[in-house]
Amino acid sequence: KSKTFYGLDHFLMTKRKEVIIVEGFLDMMRMHLYGFYNTLGIINAEINYPQLALLKQMGVKRIISMLDNDAAGQNGNNALWKKARKDFILSTIDYPEGVKDPDKMSRDQVLEALENKRRLMFIS
Repeated sequence: KSKTFYGLDHFLMTKRKEVIIVEGFLDMMRMHLYGFYNTLGIINAEINYPQLALLKQMGVKRIISMLDNDAAGQNGNNALWKKARKDFILSTIDYPEGVKDPDKMSRDQVLEALENKRRLMFIS
């Protein structure tokens, strides 16, 4: 499972060659329900090198991180930055107050978060 993603069988690439990364199956399902078929679940909070190689092979240029708004998600963002900053354009979102993961966001909240995405940076 470390070499694949949740939702890969329904993935649709955007014109911008952009993928949204979430932590789990429920987050991915919610995003697909909202029409974001460029979303993939990484199965845990940290993407690995085989998954990044697959994204590169698929032609992905941009990764938007929507990892959970908790310590594990922040660690996952740091790992993503370390592993992928040379090969991809990386960004992340800010969650609405009190919201921890994409599964708990409304479609409007997701749209606003994606519209206001920011560059992913390493946080110590």
